[in-house]
Amino acid sequence: MNRPSEKYSRFLPFFCLFLSGATSLTYELIWIRQLALVFGGTLYAISAVLCAFMAGLALGAWGIGIFLNSYNKNTKSVDSIWLYGFLEGVIGLYALFFPYGLGLITEWYAPLVSGSLNIGLQIHWIEFGISTALMLPATICMGATLPLIANWSIGRHSDRIIADVSKLYSLNTFGAVVGCLYTQMFAVNFFGISKTNLTAVLINSLIFFICVRLRKRSIDRSSINTRISKRKNDKAGEIISQPGLSLLLLLIFIYSGMASLASQILWTRVLIFPMGTTLYSFTLILATFLFGIALGSLVAEKLIRNSNRVLKFLLIELAIAISCIAILPMFQHLHEWTLLADYQFYDLDNIALKTLGIRSLFAFGLMFLPTFGFGLIFPLAN
Repeated sequence: MNRPSEKYSRFLPFFCLFLSGATSLTYELIWIRQLALVFGGTLYAISAVLCAFMAGLALGAWGIGIFLNSYNKNTKSVDSIWLYGFLEGVIGLYALFFPYGLGLITEWYAPLVSGSLNIGLQIHWIEFGISTALMLPATICMGATLPLIANWSIGRHSDRIIADVSKLYSLNTFGAVVGCLYTQMFAVNFFGISKTNLTAVLINSLIFFICVRLRKRSIDRSSINTRISKRKNDKAGEIISQPGLSLLLLLIFIYSGMASLASQILWTRVLIFPMGTTLYSFTLILATFLFGIALGSLVAEKLIRNSNRVLKFLLIELAIAISCIAILPMFQHLHEWTLLADYQFYDLDNIALKTLGIRSLFAFGLMFLPTFGFGLIFPLAN
């Protein structure tokens, strides 16, 4: 059982990770708005920006994993909290100067699409490349933040992987949900784009200063027992000794990530019509998608436990597939259901936000089971 002092020392980094998730989605939505003005507000453009954003997150997580492994092999300690705070500071600084980079991109992109070249569908690949190049420095840093806090929290206690990753991933994703709703429903309307961006930059700065303070009084969990040459076997879990099975599970997890993002884009294309082709609709769909993942991750420790992990991993993946197939026929009736809901709940004081809220309940009902499964998978795969 954690002592009160230990719980307190873990609270601030966990809270910072929640704030980090919120700022990441604030930047994502702001950048989608700004890049949509350059590329056009089509789902192709939004998908290009979304995929570019995710590419940076993946590269950041992969890169920090290599960095941490190299230090662990050399029995060196990594000040994960300070490094995390430093990266948050870099994200905020980059976001502050992002509009200048966007201006340079606009100057280059406008003559390309208005010229005599017949680019065709290649324009979407160009948009993806431009988005990636522009967002990559910040998104790489964002991708490294969760592994760093997980490395600090878990340390060499391999039996805590599911428990800690479950909490951390859910906190970070719940923060993303809050960031979605805060940005689109409140901040942009009252502050505008530039001031909303500034609020996120200030939060990144706050995280940086908190981590600098924590560095002086917290123990870096990733450095505990660094002189131990090898970890003891995790008696609570399973040891997968077959390289073929390990590779198969890894490929399934990679495919699951592809299916998750593909589902989000496909469901957005379907749900955007009854909800209205606005960034409000996109935000509500994204927030609903992230909420299901966050809730699944939060309860993963209780549902999964420490036995038959491989079997549970495969069964959850199968359940996700079945639920995705099961909701396909429902999309055919979505339009008439939303019309019926509008008829039932319409009144003279009806506002667009109320209509969107009612229609978003259909999105929640359709997406909840698959996204809940996606949330269970991540801690278990770790």
